[in-house]
Amino acid sequence: VSTVSAFYFGEIDNTEDRSSSRANNKFNEKFRLTTLDMLISPLRTDSIIDRWTPKEVAIFEAGICKYGRQFHMIQRLIRTKTEREVIDFYYHWKKTSHYKMWKDNKKQVENENSYSWLL
Repeated sequence: VSTVSAFYFGEIDNTEDRSSSRANNKFNEKFRLTTLDMLISPLRTDSIIDRWTPKEVAIFEAGICKYGRQFHMIQRLIRTKTEREVIDFYYHWKKTSHYKMWKDNKKQVENENSYSWLL
């Protein structure tokens, strides 16, 4: 119960045996996986995003800028993907940090363009 409590509430149980804690830390350090280890692991399954080339992603993002969520129009730009694949990619892409960077950049460009008439 104390472990669950510590996980949810950030409480530390001072009654825990410190030697077992040190042993756990050594175990975790020995078997800690790097990002590269996780990416090349045979246990890792491919995600939808892994199946898209950088070129297809770039075309997809350009299509989103031009057509919004008109997925059939975006699919015409990316001839190697079906409309269903474009839709699936869109909903996975929206959860990535790449989408957040893209969205922030798009807002910045829109703000710059909206004030250009003042110059």
